[in-house]
Amino acid sequence: MDDGSGGLGIRGADRAMSPQRQAGVDEEPLTEAAVAEYLHGHPDFFEKHVPLLATLRVPHPAGGAVSLIERQVSALRQQNQQLRRKLMDMVQAARDNEELTGRMQQLGVALADASDLQDLLETLDRVLRKDFRADAVALCLIDAPATASAPAHVRFLDAADAGLAHFEKILTAKRPVCGRLKDRQLRFLFGDDAGAITSGALIPLVATRNLGVLAIGSRDPHRFHPAMGTVFLRHMGELVSHTLRPHLS
Repeated sequence: MDDGSGGLGIRGADRAMSPQRQAGVDEEPLTEAAVAEYLHGHPDFFEKHVPLLATLRVPHPAGGAVSLIERQVSALRQQNQQLRRKLMDMVQAARDNEELTGRMQQLGVALADASDLQDLLETLDRVLRKDFRADAVALCLIDAPATASAPAHVRFLDAADAGLAHFEKILTAKRPVCGRLKDRQLRFLFGDDAGAITSGALIPLVATRNLGVLAIGSRDPHRFHPAMGTVFLRHMGELVSHTLRPHLS
């Protein structure tokens, strides 16, 4: 008996529809993001479809369009130039560090050869100006011997001197600081020359106790800045502290 459904062709339509067509009803349209995701997940795609490389056109920064291969060559050339610049910067940094290490060794020898405290202080000032391009040098020493004579760039301070409040944080942290010094620090350290100093480094001098502060001033506002490394400044502080300690004990 015909139930009527066959006359409407419902069953026939079901049988005629293929699985591919059924699946196609639910498929989402292909998007650029989907293509990009697929290529990212299949980096060997163009190895299997080499002829496509010659047909692809990619915008070039200089204008116009070039083939994908030409664009890749251009990108690799730019990367190579960047790597060469980085390598040259690294080589120059290594040379600068080697030169600075040599100057630090010379400073140590010169300070070790000083005959007394005054000779040591004058030697420190001379070497910093000549070999380390310091435009100004100032030194504050705590509890120096009463018989010692202080050169013009050196101040002998009692441990209770109010001037040490300018450097309390530095002496507590025991780390050099670089950059634009505070006005009160500049005036205390460099006096009438303070206005010419646009950047500087403050180096704490510490042994078994706080010995004082070494200040290096520059007329170049970019010579010392907060982001610069302080490894060599710390080494300098240790070196100066080591040579000063016998004269201040």
